Amino acid sequence: MSVISKGYMNENSYMKDVLKAVGYGNGELVVFDLDKTVFEVLAEETTEAWFFSNISALMREGYNEQTAKEKLLPIIEEAQRDARVRLVDPFILDVMSELRKRQVRVIAVTARTGSVLESATFRQLRDTGVSFVQVEYEDAEAPDLWLGYCEFPELYKGVFYKDGVMFVDGKDKGIALELFFQKVSYRPAHLVFVDDSLHNVKAVQKMAERLNIPCDGFHFTCVDDKAAALVMADRRGELAQPSVPV
Repeated sequence: MSVISKGYMNENSYMKDVLKAVGYGNGELVVFDLDKTVFEVLAEETTEAWFFSNISALMREGYNEQTAKEKLLPIIEEAQRDARVRLVDPFILDVMSELRKRQVRVIAVTARTGSVLESATFRQLRDTGVSFVQVEYEDAEAPDLWLGYCEFPELYKGVFYKDGVMFVDGKDKGIALELFFQKVSYRPAHLVFVDDSLHNVKAVQKMAERLNIPCDGFHFTCVDDKAAALVMADRRGELAQPSVPV
């Protein structure tokens, strides 16, 4: 029986491990998520926990999901516009550099709503020194599309790709990538996908298996692992306690 996918799913906290799954060009594609994978936005209103908590609260008040989302997006946009960001794992810069040396294509696929957060997203990438802007390779029949802009109304009116980043507005990342491959007339010989969401990793692996594309999925748990470690340290009383004035 032919191998339809490596079926490799690694739960890891170190970005350098991604390089172990990647060769040297030859039709390989590496896809990164952004939030909690490449960078972390230091504002509560930008977290998934804040978003879903407030969506639920608004729906309990009688709003439907879309209307609730529309009420929250301006708050998120304002927070994203001014928030500081930091790399989840600084080694991502070395990983990106090495992948380019190997002539491996690298793009980002984010659940963000591009119509609202495009400007903030590219500002945050600049602030962290990360760029997904493509260089022209010879392995695509429509290389100009890698370098430019394209929309995907067949998935959702707000889904688009620009400067190496695909904004999917919360839609299925596996389906989004499949549509992207069709748009740029490209089929990776090997796909590596890195995301902090296990749901997204499984969605992309499902797509890859269906299309007979070898795929290595990385469930990147660095942020969650750090948070869990802080909780454990707090429970053990290892965190520094504030001094009591006397």
